[in-house]
Amino acid sequence: MRILAGLILMLVLALPGVAAAQTVTYNVSGSFQAPGTGTFTGSFVYDPGISKVTSANISVGAGLTDTGAARAAQTYTAVSYSDPGVLFVSNTPFGSGNPGFGLSFSPNLNAGTPDVSSGSDNTCASASCDSMIARTSVNAASVVLSSAPPAPVPTLSEWAMILLALSLAGGAAIVIQRRAVQA
Repeated sequence: MRILAGLILMLVLALPGVAAAQTVTYNVSGSFQAPGTGTFTGSFVYDPGISKVTSANISVGAGLTDTGAARAAQTYTAVSYSDPGVLFVSNTPFGSGNPGFGLSFSPNLNAGTPDVSSGSDNTCASASCDSMIARTSVNAASVVLSSAPPAPVPTLSEWAMILLALSLAGGAAIVIQRRAVQA
């Protein structure tokens, strides 16, 4: 029974662990293109495991919409819609006609500068705010979207694996030898 328990323990220790994908926090800032005016700044968390943004905090400064109407400053903290590389944020409760912010980007999980293809300060077009009507377009060239490198996953080096295997084999040999002597 002890041998079986020892073998099971060795198998459990020898099996590789599964590393979960880590979330990436992006910091974003930029400005809106003419005829709209204003700036935005904030951050959002992208989860590559589910290919979605899980949280956001985007502040949009006061300015003008593309039609010249005044736009009040807003801080958006609720993710209303997210697909790989698409982010819509608003405030709860969601609702048609409420303000929001959208951004299309290419996630770069190896810490670099992702490409931003478009973005806009919006008005929610549906009750769930999963589609939006642009009021002011983002100047994609002005967007700074950056992330920190993901934390390394701790692993054993090649030599540590060799030493672990030798110590397990040596322990097994000692147990087998003691059993043979006792019999």
